[in-house]
Amino acid sequence: MISSIEKLLPSYRRDGVALLRGAIPEKVTRMLDSIYTKATLNRHGSSYPNMDGEGPLVRVFSNRPIPVRQGTRLLTDDEKALGITGKDIPNYIIPGKNSEEVKKIAIKCRSDKERDRMIHSLQKRFGPRVMTTEQYDQVFGQENMVNNKHFVEYVNEVYYFKENNNFIDNFSANKFNLFQSCNDIRGTVLSSSPEIIPFSIAAHFSGCLSMRLWCENFFTKLPMSNAYPLHCMLPFIGLSNNRGETETRGCTIWVLLDDVSRESGGVCVIKNSHAQMKDKFALIENILAEAHPALSFEFDLWYREYIKQDNEKNGTPPTVHYTDLKKGDVLIVNNATLYGISANPSSRPWKALQYHLVPDGSIFAGYRSSWVPRHLLKDAQIGDYLVDEEKFPVVFNAV
Repeated sequence: MISSIEKLLPSYRRDGVALLRGAIPEKVTRMLDSIYTKATLNRHGSSYPNMDGEGPLVRVFSNRPIPVRQGTRLLTDDEKALGITGKDIPNYIIPGKNSEEVKKIAIKCRSDKERDRMIHSLQKRFGPRVMTTEQYDQVFGQENMVNNKHFVEYVNEVYYFKENNNFIDNFSANKFNLFQSCNDIRGTVLSSSPEIIPFSIAAHFSGCLSMRLWCENFFTKLPMSNAYPLHCMLPFIGLSNNRGETETRGCTIWVLLDDVSRESGGVCVIKNSHAQMKDKFALIENILAEAHPALSFEFDLWYREYIKQDNEKNGTPPTVHYTDLKKGDVLIVNNATLYGISANPSSRPWKALQYHLVPDGSIFAGYRSSWVPRHLLKDAQIGDYLVDEEKFPVVFNAV
């Protein structure tokens, strides 16, 4: 086992991702599934962390209509570029409606500017889709959309408009930080000896002597749920090191509790994207000044603007799909690596556990990310070390 881990270390550092096949035995995965399901039924944990009704995650993930003033403003901008009339504006205020009309408008694009504006508008209304490099080239790589059959196929098949294909708006069902109030998880899962979750391997890959659990998620990919777009975790965590740089040594552990095939929405990872994203978000100021903030409809723009151009220079497509993940597999993803999850067009859900780890000694950088419930950081001040064992426990310590 040790030799196989050492073989994976160079590829993890090169690609920003490592796959441990069959790392969790069948009996243990059943136990984990049972413990987390029971905790969820007993109302432990929280749903999407930013639940105050004002945050971007609430607006994106709920089915509430966009405020009329916001929808009107967006469509007024579109009207200038696409020539739609004022009478069309009220029809687009509720996300997911009139997709056929939006599709007709979209294929009228004649220039890069109009194309990008329309794509951005579609992403805002209907949710983005994890795409391969080839799909990006097909959709965004041609100026004239009228004769681009790939674009029409993209709108029809990849976006999964809910009224045509019965896809729901939700990307997944999540329960965060169940360990905060569930002693079974804290004692049986996080503090077990020998360890159940490979925290020591994640720390070894990350080059850390000690790691804390920043956020835990019991993830369920629902049947007929939309895609979760390409993203990296750095802007969601918001921690720095003692040099004032963004803390980039953390990682996310995925523990698969079910088999995951392409047909049920596989995990997509952009290999070696962590190098570019570390440069992009090297300083906390870079995150705060980011032109494309960490909103779900903006995620894929990170790939287009920060990864795709470098990839074209190198000449090698970076996309890799883990489409054949099995129960008990463990996927370790660097917090700077771009990854996402495809839509699930099947009738079968699948579940996984996510553990977002950060180095012990990380420092609160002064902004409260949307990935952690606000009450966990309500008393945090700029420069505070992450030392609260109840909220952010140490899960591995080699010292």
